[in-house]
Amino acid sequence: NDENNNNNNNDHQQTKIVLVGDSTMRQVFIALACRFWLLNDIQSYYVDWAMDQWPCHGTPNCISKGNHSGFHVGHIELKSKHGLQFFYIEPRIVVERWMQKWNETQRLDFTLKQGGSATTHTLTSKDILVYNIGVHDIKGRTLIYKQLIQFGHSLLQSRRERIGNNTVPTLAYMTTITQHFPTETGMFMPGSIHKSAAQSSKNSCRDNVTVNPRHRDEVSKLRVGETIDLLFEPHDELFGGLHVGGDDCTHYCMPGAPDSFATRLLFTLSDYFAEKKNNATT
Repeated sequence: NDENNNNNNNDHQQTKIVLVGDSTMRQVFIALACRFWLLNDIQSYYVDWAMDQWPCHGTPNCISKGNHSGFHVGHIELKSKHGLQFFYIEPRIVVERWMQKWNETQRLDFTLKQGGSATTHTLTSKDILVYNIGVHDIKGRTLIYKQLIQFGHSLLQSRRERIGNNTVPTLAYMTTITQHFPTETGMFMPGSIHKSAAQSSKNSCRDNVTVNPRHRDEVSKLRVGETIDLLFEPHDELFGGLHVGGDDCTHYCMPGAPDSFATRLLFTLSDYFAEKKNNATT
């Protein structure tokens, strides 16, 4: 709500909210874009639609190339809220590179390639990083935890010691969404799914799971105030019926659960900064 912020309040001018994650975080970015599009609040946007074949994994109605297919990076800038910007970038080696960059320069940046040009965006204390490791149980997952903890600890310590104070963004972590495959934990296990979505319209996903193992691990490893500023938890253990279904018990149908995550993420960030501002004035 901009009613009380349109006059002299420039606290959030050109604030950047950078979502870093896999395809499940991409769904949150899409939900945000749709939300602000419906409000007629998008000043400009960019996504690098896939020009090569995008993997659909048997998902019905998937567009595998060109407009409305997949993308690796995205950007939207709002008309309101002093040009608030949202970015989506894939994780890859982001934490490793940013940790090295921070240790060397006490600055963080990323480059967005758009058409034939490239723009480098430097993060400041007004900006927010929302990171998620994702659902892929790559061999280096434990290493990424370790790097993220070291990176977060370095950022928060620098802020406390006022080293590069104006260049330390807020570091938020979104816990990994819940998978609802018909396995003991709900997590995908190679060879456990045999029918393709093209062969079956029936939702083969579990309705719910008791515990999301990735969420449990992340909450135990990442401590608010020590390695991250803020923790956002989707709490989607009961959302099994909202997945695409067939072979896909990872991604959610849209509109759907990602819209809920996006809305709650915005409220969580808003509440965090309201409390932070209130603490600073008391």
